[in-house]
Amino acid sequence: MFSEAELEFLRSQRIARFATVGPTGWPHVVPVMYTMGPKRGIAMQGRVELIAPERARLNPTHKFTWGI
Repeated sequence: MFSEAELEFLRSQRIARFATVGPTGWPHVVPVMYTMGPKRGIAMQGRVELIAPERARLNPTHKFTWGI
């Protein structure tokens, strides 16, 4: 999925954006801190009320992006 150079860059970053679709159908994008582990993938942290995990679980339309 990512080249080794891309993975190295992504591991050096700490902020990404997590986007979900809100109840009205509009996107909801929040910055989150993250780490990338070799076995567990991406671990995010942020304020629960901002990330809206219930929206992420209930609506499969969500994205995790880096501002690159």
